[in-house]
Amino acid sequence: MPLKAAPYSACGYNAITASNNQISVDFATEHVDYLETFGGPLDSEKGWVPGVSVTGSAMRNWFGLCNVYFFGRGTFLNGTTHYWASGGPVTSNTDGARISEEDFRLGKGFDLANNVMLTPYLGGGARQWGRNLSGPSGYHEDYRHAYLGGGLLLQYSPVHRLVLSTSALVGRTFNSEMEASQNGGFPIPPWTFPLGHRAIFMTESSADYAITPSVHANVGVQYTSFKYGQSPVNPFGFLEPDSRSHNVTVRAGLGWAFDAPLVARY
Repeated sequence: MPLKAAPYSACGYNAITASNNQISVDFATEHVDYLETFGGPLDSEKGWVPGVSVTGSAMRNWFGLCNVYFFGRGTFLNGTTHYWASGGPVTSNTDGARISEEDFRLGKGFDLANNVMLTPYLGGGARQWGRNLSGPSGYHEDYRHAYLGGGLLLQYSPVHRLVLSTSALVGRTFNSEMEASQNGGFPIPPWTFPLGHRAIFMTESSADYAITPSVHANVGVQYTSFKYGQSPVNPFGFLEPDSRSHNVTVRAGLGWAFDAPLVARY
């Protein structure tokens, strides 16, 4: 005889809330597209950098509110990018890249229909990028910033096992800086350059499929765009120019949905 699960809560439980109560581990790869400008193109880094993401989210009842949304993700990437410069002793090279990103959300879901949910949220996080310019004229740079913003998450479940999600956030960076140091190449004096804060835009689309009530398969694509403003000139006569980054991250992996009910339709 088919089993019918008890209601998850007074707010109900469906494929969307099941998808939002999950921990997942994903293979990730990010296409870095970085360009420095100083009256024109100066140098760039491009390439796919592989790594891993760990994501956890929860949608719970909190202080009498239905569908309070929590989200956290950490991403670590390590690989190489292709360096191009408009001039100088090295105009093309392969450089090391190590990237870590942390993203968090807090929001509240609203049911637009039985299978559609809209979740406004506050988002924040940070990014760190270690850029190792190799060769006799090379040196090491560590870029980092934090961000805060507001976003919307729209989720739709066309069939019982599948949840499609799309989100967008607009915010602003802060604590942006670049720390330069030697790596055996160009004898640049170590220095931390404060960078100008700019707008940041993030959007992501993903699909979550429940293989079983507890085991889910996930795939998603994220696009992030932000800029750094030119730094002041340091005492050694160096500065960090304006730059922009357009990055695309692809993720695919498996998740475990906690509190999954026993529903025969699975």
